[in-house]
Parts: sequence; structure tokens; C-alpha cells
Amino acid sequence: MRQTLWRNFVISVWVLIGFCAVNTVQILGQAEAVHAAYGPFGARVILWPIALGAIELMLWFRPFRHGQSGARLMAGFMGLVLLLRPILVALIVSDLYDRDVNWVSWWIYMYVAASHLGFALAGKP
Repeated sequence: MRQTLWRNFVISVWVLIGFCAVNTVQILGQAEAVHAAYGPFGARVILWPIALGAIELMLWFRPFRHGQSGARLMAGFMGLVLLLRPILVALIVSDLYDRDVNWVSWWIYMYVAASHLGFALAGKP
């Protein structure tokens, strides 16, 4: 069971890194439209996937890859951060700005958050 949680966690780490890279390219291609749509918050929309992907990549190379001390703690922290993204940010922003929720992105964040929290609670590398 723990080995399955570990494998799922590793997959979720790389899913998040890849998703952030694709999302960054996609958002940068529409930078003008993002600034027009979100006004002063446009820079945050653009920087979110860059920051998230960089943090996850850094965590992969330090505590996650070899299951070093603190890997489960950092996985739990990232799981909580990633859980807040689809629940709070996506749903609140969609309501405030009257926009549709990107459900593909929503489910990817939920999967990665659940995988990170599962590993933090019961996993072992």
C-alpha cells in the first residue's frame, strides 16, 4: 500500500511540473488578454504556474526524490497549497469575474493535492 502511495505521489509530482510548464506557455501566449481580463492581478495569474512549478521541481530534487527527511512534511504543505488553489481561487475568481471554471485544471490540481496529502499522511518512499 505504501509503495503504491509513493508511486502515485511521484507521478503526481511530474504531472504538476508538466502541467505548470504547459500552463505557463499557454498563459504567456495570451499575456495581453490576461492583463486585460484581470487588471492589476494579471501578473499574479501569469506568475502562478511559474512559481508553483519551480517550487515543485526544487522539492523533487531535494527532499522528494530520495525520500529524505522532511519529504512527507513538504508533501503535506504542498498538498494543502494545491488544495486551496482549486477550492478557493478557481471557484471564487470564477464567481467574482463571472468566468467559467476550467474543470480540467481543477481536477488536475485536486488529483495532485490528494496524492500529496495521501503520501504525507501514510506514505513511505
